[in-house]
Amino acid sequence: MPKDTYIPCLLQLFRQYGYDGATLTRISKATGLGKASLYHHFLEGKMRWCKQ
Repeated sequence: MPKDTYIPCLLQLFRQYGYDGATLTRISKATGLGKASLYHHFLEGKMRWCKQ
């Protein structure tokens, strides 16, 4: 899945749940990406996702 496809999804999660509430499990379910795949795309973790 290309980044432009799941970045709007990430934004929605952060808006809806806030930084602490946008858990890796929620992000994984919403994007359809496994947790390992998420870290592959964003090595710095959730903070990097917010900056995207």
